[in-house]
Amino acid sequence: MDQPLETYQDEIYLGGLGGARPILPLSLPALEDLARERMAPESFDYICGGAGREDTIRENAAALRRWRIVPRMLTDVSAPSYASTVLGTELAAPILLGPVGVLKLAHPDGEVAVARAAAAAGVPMVLSTAASCTIEEVAEASGDGQRWFQLYWPKDRDVAVSFLSRATSVPAWDRQPELLQRPGLHRRTAGPGGRAPGRRHPALGADLRRHVADLG
Repeated sequence: MDQPLETYQDEIYLGGLGGARPILPLSLPALEDLARERMAPESFDYICGGAGREDTIRENAAALRRWRIVPRMLTDVSAPSYASTVLGTELAAPILLGPVGVLKLAHPDGEVAVARAAAAAGVPMVLSTAASCTIEEVAEASGDGQRWFQLYWPKDRDVAVSFLSRATSVPAWDRQPELLQRPGLHRRTAGPGGRAPGRRHPALGADLRRHVADLG
């Protein structure tokens, strides 16, 4: 992480003195509202919505709000460090960009754009199995940046081996954890009518199709 995190706050304050305002809102709900304005309704509902009654979304948000930053007084802050270790991996800060599938629904460059941004900010990106860009494309975009891979374990063992072998054959990915998650398709219910992109949307499952093509 080339730029200390505390300097971002300084930039905002100093810019505000000159009348400059941040391009994006700092409030996550406000950022979500901006995304709702910019994105197609079906795409927004798919990314921001959840399964069923969305109980998990609400519970996750409530659990996060219960965490608090504990101030530590009379400590040396001349060289602050945010470094942490997660799953045996040294991180410059305890922040990761979580796996979100089919990101070409939100941006033409999809996961490649996220990989570039994560590398520039010095935080790891977690690539979803349901990505709309391939493992190799994301690895090239992130360069030396840290990256993790989330694996939806498929029924076909050969497909699972293909995912893992490709992920570990790419430089920098071979030293990062793979996160296992139970696969499942759940009806999204966000928004009027529970809109979600159709099964034949061109952005869906690009890398999965690549895996199947490789095995064929």
